Amino acid sequence: MKWMQWKITALTLSFVLIVGCTSPAKEAEPEKEKAEIPEPAETVEGMLKEGPGKYAGKNYDKQKVNQYIKKLPKDLSAEEYYKHLVYLLAENYEKEVEDLNNFDTSLTLTNDTPNDSSVKKGKGENSLNVTILLDASGSMAGTVDGGVKMDLAKAAIKRFASSLPSHAQVSLRVYGHQGSNREKDKAKSCASTEEVYPRSAYSEKKFNQALDQFKPTGWTPIAKGMEEAYQDLKGADKAENLIYVVSDGVETCGGNPEKMAKKLNQSNIQAMVNIIGFDVDNEGQQSLKNVAEAGGGKYETVQSEEELRDYFDDLQTEMWLEWSDWGTFSWLEIDEKQYTRLSELEDIIYKRLGRKITNEEERMYNVCDYMREELSIESGKVDDLSDRIGERNDKLETYKEERYESLKDSLMSNALEMKDKIEEMKDKKLNQYD
Repeated sequence: MKWMQWKITALTLSFVLIVGCTSPAKEAEPEKEKAEIPEPAETVEGMLKEGPGKYAGKNYDKQKVNQYIKKLPKDLSAEEYYKHLVYLLAENYEKEVEDLNNFDTSLTLTNDTPNDSSVKKGKGENSLNVTILLDASGSMAGTVDGGVKMDLAKAAIKRFASSLPSHAQVSLRVYGHQGSNREKDKAKSCASTEEVYPRSAYSEKKFNQALDQFKPTGWTPIAKGMEEAYQDLKGADKAENLIYVVSDGVETCGGNPEKMAKKLNQSNIQAMVNIIGFDVDNEGQQSLKNVAEAGGGKYETVQSEEELRDYFDDLQTEMWLEWSDWGTFSWLEIDEKQYTRLSELEDIIYKRLGRKITNEEERMYNVCDYMREELSIESGKVDDLSDRIGERNDKLETYKEERYESLKDSLMSNALEMKDKIEEMKDKKLNQYD
């Protein structure tokens, strides 16, 4: 009996030890949800932004793509299969789109010489100062035809600054870039103006960095910006001084820009103040026109990206014509640059963008073949998927061709215009020294 009690006790103790030393059984963890696959874009603008896919570009692996497709449920619709193909194979077009947006269709010359007006004034090399005043008020965050006003203004100014003669000194000053456009921040914003690129020779990297460091925020102290520009140019009375003010509105800080423009023009530095009104209403245009007239300069109104680009491109041409002595080599130089730029455009469009569009289409069609031949997906569904791929490709190809034709036409037009002006100036020079 005692033996039996001992045996029962031992068994009980063993059971307790086993239970005590064994961890509770873990419940099966739920399968982690896969990342939500976004709906594919319907517009070409969206298609250009939705890549890169998981196996796009250099990451393409046909076997892994097929394995992924094989694991999908067989009852998916053609549209659902298409969504997965975009997720896997949509190409990254970001760099090509950026390069096309920044593609410069304007043309410049390098064989410039000081013009007669500079010689008559006793002003030779390094005698041109170009000051750019840029409105950084909150309204510049608005949009016009072509995009955000501040982004378009920055892009146009970059092209303009890069086209200035090598002996020009350039400076960039912004105003209204601090605080906000709310009433409580008005005093701070109206006092804000900064020379972000001090007057010096043009350096593309430093100039672009200076231009890109601020965003539109506050009020519009045009007069304050002009007053500081006057201080920047003190001592430059032996140079030709040009000021370009880019603004989408009138003075909102109580200053008198008309008075300051007159001071700049009639002082010993004799600065010429030009105003570019960007998307300004009729009343504002008249006000800014008065400022330009007081500053001995011109007022120009622009309403879109194209008009702003054209203004600076035309201004660039005028600057070159003013500081260049044209001849036969000038004409040949433009001709050569025209075809060089066209070759660069074709490289972006056909070798880079076109290749990606083709790769994307072929790889998607390869999946259709795999689904039809290896997975035995019903033929009608695969046909619908092929049609969807074809529609996508048609939109991308149309975008490609339209961008090419538009930029090509602009390039050719600018080249023809430059050649005509070169011939006109050359003839004028020949007549003067005949």
